[in-house]
Amino acid sequence: TLDGTVTVTTSGSVTVNTPGTYTITYSATDAAGNKTTATRTVTVTDTTKPTITIEGDSLVSHYKGVAYTDAGATAVDTLDGDISGQLTTANNVDVNSIGTYWFSYNVKDSNGNSADTRMRIVNIVESPEPTLTTGLVAYWPLDVVQGSKTPELVNGYDMELTNLSAEDVVEG
Repeated sequence: TLDGTVTVTTSGSVTVNTPGTYTITYSATDAAGNKTTATRTVTVTDTTKPTITIEGDSLVSHYKGVAYTDAGATAVDTLDGDISGQLTTANNVDVNSIGTYWFSYNVKDSNGNSADTRMRIVNIVESPEPTLTTGLVAYWPLDVVQGSKTPELVNGYDMELTNLSAEDVVEG
């Protein structure tokens, strides 16, 4: 006679977040003691690309002649976690020539998935001229040698500049 539906048991498991090859075995036994087994091989692969996030602005202006230090980036993978330390960079930034340049980042996870390349555009621009700011301009008669000086705003006298300062946004 036919048993109809029989119970099937399984052994083995699949860890869906861990790439690898897994074997699942199915077994069934009928009322007469007839047993059968079947196996299934399950391959879990990681096909998810890591994600790169650029720190700061993706478009920056930088002064000609000044060393450029990039703001950096971070990289995260769904299985590997933080892989920022594995980022690779490439760039064609020439701080001695005015122009538009790029600074790029890429990374691969432990399963060989490459992230989409992220780029920062770096515009090298001429640095502005230094600015000069004067404070009070005071004039003293040439014959005042002793005592307190009282400023007189008259032509033909000595000139003293006070609170004079200069500012340059580029070092060097």
